[in-house]
Amino acid sequence: MRRDSGRSSLRKPEWLGANIIISGFDKLTELHQGARLIFPDGTGLICEGENLPCIGPGRVIEKIYNESGLSQKFVPAAKKLRGIVCSVEREGRISKGDTIAFL
Repeated sequence: MRRDSGRSSLRKPEWLGANIIISGFDKLTELHQGARLIFPDGTGLICEGENLPCIGPGRVIEKIYNESGLSQKFVPAAKKLRGIVCSVEREGRISKGDTIAFL
């Protein structure tokens, strides 16, 4: 995350509340509501839409860097960069390196 925050990167995705990190799909945040993510064992997630930037993760970043004002800069800097929110359609195991079918 570089934009207005002035930081070269976020060191830990969990600062933003991430619990699954997906690489290789550059437009993940633009995935349409209702899209399904299917993993090799049949585990299924349903996209509920974009994970909109909010001040909560900005406060976490501000506290970690001990720099006043970062929380206010986070919202515009994180636009279209926070990924998606999903619901579980079918329980199962998701493992590092799994391929994902997007339907």
